Amino acid sequence: MKHSSVIIGLLTIVLISCSPATEQSPSGTTIEEVLSTLYAVPAAELTIEKRQQVDRFMSGRVTIGNGPGGGVFYAVKQNDLWIIAAHGNGLPECSELDPYGFPAEIAEVCLTEDGSVKER
Repeated sequence: MKHSSVIIGLLTIVLISCSPATEQSPSGTTIEEVLSTLYAVPAAELTIEKRQQVDRFMSGRVTIGNGPGGGVFYAVKQNDLWIIAAHGNGLPECSELDPYGFPAEIAEVCLTEDGSVKER
């Protein structure tokens, strides 16, 4: 994970980037199927909150079981299959979103290679 700091007044916020998608990133016909494969748990154990969808792009939150926490995901539909472009906690890296052309409505900001926050 890439870390960076943003200083706001006297408060320092540490941003942890999302995990990058890889060539082995799972794909499937439903978000539930893809996230179930990604986290290696039955779909019934996932709580998925689809936050925004614009055309073939989606962002949301996923929690496994009844545990605390969870993480965000950014997905894109290509050739009728959903692909997770980025997932985890914190901001996604621009290098994860830019190749797919994610609109700003789905991801307003991302982390650049040098760790700075970029408005999209």
